[in-house]
Amino acid sequence: MKQPKLQSTKNASLFVYNDEQRPIHQQHVNFLASSMSRHGFLPSKAIQCYRRKDGKLIVIDGHHRLEAAKTLGITFYYVVESATSQQAMPDVNRSRQWGIADFIRQYAMRGLPDYKRLSDYIASGLNPSAAASLLAGESAGSANQSGRIKAGTFKVKTTENADKILSLMRDNPSITTFKNTNFVKALSLCLWLTEFDFGTFKSRAELNYHMIPKCSNVKDFLTSIEEVYNFRSRDKVPVAHLAAKRSLERQSVSK
Repeated sequence: MKQPKLQSTKNASLFVYNDEQRPIHQQHVNFLASSMSRHGFLPSKAIQCYRRKDGKLIVIDGHHRLEAAKTLGITFYYVVESATSQQAMPDVNRSRQWGIADFIRQYAMRGLPDYKRLSDYIASGLNPSAAASLLAGESAGSANQSGRIKAGTFKVKTTENADKILSLMRDNPSITTFKNTNFVKALSLCLWLTEFDFGTFKSRAELNYHMIPKCSNVKDFLTSIEEVYNFRSRDKVPVAHLAAKRSLERQSVSK
């Protein structure tokens, strides 16, 4: 394959940012600009782009470097590749600073329906990792979907538990505890239990939300959820114990 020619320019107006890329982080731009002011723009870190039909150069990799060079008004280096190189963006960024949310955003913008649905749930208030796990039919803390998300192979299997958790958030917007990531993880473990009725818990939690303080871990939230679930109930259900036990059983089966 022919290697693209290394080129240089000061004219940043030739370039257009790719909407699939993560948003510009000004702190990172400032760091790069400080480095470039001392060392210049390194040819080995050339901006990768491809040429659009109107002649504009669409940046594939190097948005922050371009922004820093533009701020300083210095000469920078770039290479023009084929338009198909854009498809390699997820692989290029997999080992870098991209988080799960960046990959989800990119694939959603490409029109992948499962990623668009996932984005909707994130926009509704779920943590990206928790939303992915729930929609894949797992508990919110499983973290098993990272590789699939980055590879573009994530699939939605069910929305049932995600919908239940979101209903609690949506109907009680002022109760911040219900949005806590560890609370969501704990509640998602409970939703796997046949002994746990979500409707019962929801009505009791809305009335007795003060019984669920902000906790630093899932275990403590499970204890609080159990207390609320059994509040003024004659038949006590060991929710925390059962949730932890079933979680270990599922993990053992999946290995």
